[in-house]
Amino acid sequence: MSEESADGSISQAEYDGFFGRLTGKEGTIGSTAGPSLATVRQTEPGGKTISFSIGKGSDPADKVGAVVNGPSLASVTTGVIQARPGEKASDAAYRWLAENPQHGLERSGLGPVVFNEASIKKSLGHGFSGPKLNALTAVPEVIRNGTLIDVSMDHTGEDLRNWIIVGPVEIDGTRHQLFARLRADTTAKSLQPHFYVHEVILDSTFRK
Repeated sequence: MSEESADGSISQAEYDGFFGRLTGKEGTIGSTAGPSLATVRQTEPGGKTISFSIGKGSDPADKVGAVVNGPSLASVTTGVIQARPGEKASDAAYRWLAENPQHGLERSGLGPVVFNEASIKKSLGHGFSGPKLNALTAVPEVIRNGTLIDVSMDHTGEDLRNWIIVGPVEIDGTRHQLFARLRADTTAKSLQPHFYVHEVILDSTFRK
């Protein structure tokens, strides 16, 4: 479990590890984390900016900015994934997936995306908070309609390609940015990406 404040925001220590957990690279969202990354800043009418890094293979910066500053892609209510007596949180997540199978999940340009129990196990295995658990229900919409901010081979040197997609979602009426990482085995006959891990963070964290 991550550390959370009363408003659902995360601690500084949690934020510092956010980018690493999502990508396996050193750095944080909002900083350059490698030679291929460039920082994008979009200024809002009120003067605040949203800052994050994008890498090779990403969507154009103006499209990235339009998505992250645009309408929320999904709305989530706390408790949509709720463990019953005797259940673990992961059991509740598996039950949600059984009731809402994602067999037809696709992303334009990538094709079908696998979203199964193994995906949930891997994502929650990276650690999770209440907001992240419930935000799992918004991951399919972000995969479909979010913006691509990085495409790269795995930092481990394994034959794995990663795609990182981001999109705004609302959790109990509060705006967040949800990041989803897809990965695919490049040695497989079909380069079919699997949903691998997601993270969700308050939108205001990016506004300076």
